[in-house]
Amino acid sequence: MHTQTITSSEYKKDIGKPEAVSFKLLEKKTVDWRMFIHADPDILGGKPVIKGTRLSVDFILHLFANGWTFKELFESYPRLSPEAVQAVFAYAGECLNEESLFFFPQRRLS
Repeated sequence: MHTQTITSSEYKKDIGKPEAVSFKLLEKKTVDWRMFIHADPDILGGKPVIKGTRLSVDFILHLFANGWTFKELFESYPRLSPEAVQAVFAYAGECLNEESLFFFPQRRLS
């Protein structure tokens, strides 16, 4: 599948308001997470955050893991852009590509 990297202004032109986010568009266009995610030792102890906020990558991921929808996220944090949220997933995906994960079967306690 061919993907295309876009800039912030191009993304806003294509998608517009958060409620207009199309999963089909998000599948086809890659956002460079470095435009939206950074880590600063003076902000949340150096955790990666969305630039201009104190919202950490892991916080956003936990919201989705707990059942939040995009609509709820954008209503609660109106300054977030769809591309910033997409950057969270791009960052997490890249981090997981660089790590080895080992799963151990759970032992039953007798």
